Amino acid sequence: MPAISTRGLVKSYAGPDGSTTHAVRGLDLEVFQGETYTFLGPNGAGKSTTLALLCALARPTAGQATVAGADVLSRPDQVRRRVGMLFQHSALDPDLTAEQNLHIHARLYGLRRRHARLRVTEMLETVDLADRRRSPVRTLSGGMRRRLELARGLLHAPQVLFLDEPTTGLDRTPAPRSGSTCAPCATSTAAPSSSPPTTWRRRRTATASASSTTAGSWPRAPPTP
Repeated sequence: MPAISTRGLVKSYAGPDGSTTHAVRGLDLEVFQGETYTFLGPNGAGKSTTLALLCALARPTAGQATVAGADVLSRPDQVRRRVGMLFQHSALDPDLTAEQNLHIHARLYGLRRRHARLRVTEMLETVDLADRRRSPVRTLSGGMRRRLELARGLLHAPQVLFLDEPTTGLDRTPAPRSGSTCAPCATSTAAPSSSPPTTWRRRRTATASASSTTAGSWPRAPPTP
């Protein structure tokens, strides 16, 4: 079973003048366990909207989507429990410490107190922020905040990890390590990028690219030699 599967996925918005804007138009997509799938396209192509649909944060206008074995329409709560999300813009509380931000996230996902403490410590070490665990988020650099958000997205061991512009703000040195952290911690990773389209990229099993999420059916990446 694919980790992510969509059939004819559509998201449209009605304009004040009666016009209709199609953010996502007839998307057919399959991403399997162990794959990293990258959306490539210009601003406004619908990449972030597609992630919102797949995370059950927005309701499709039409079509079907299944993520981590749960339907986004009939079982949105299950989808949200099984996925992790790194948002394009920061969702951290700047007045709380790095440790407090992660602990709240862990408890919201139902981790028991002892397990939550262990996972918070583990993830802070993974993203090289253990020495800043008691620092308020507002005192962290942009790159540090981005790494903390990645730690938060992986904290509850999601089956699928969604990354929206994941390398924005990351330093050159931490970025590769953060990227390598994602592979063993999640079944699949879907990450949009504003890089130029029509290029194949490989990472772990395969990474595919497409020009925009308004495309119909996208090809699978060629197998890694």
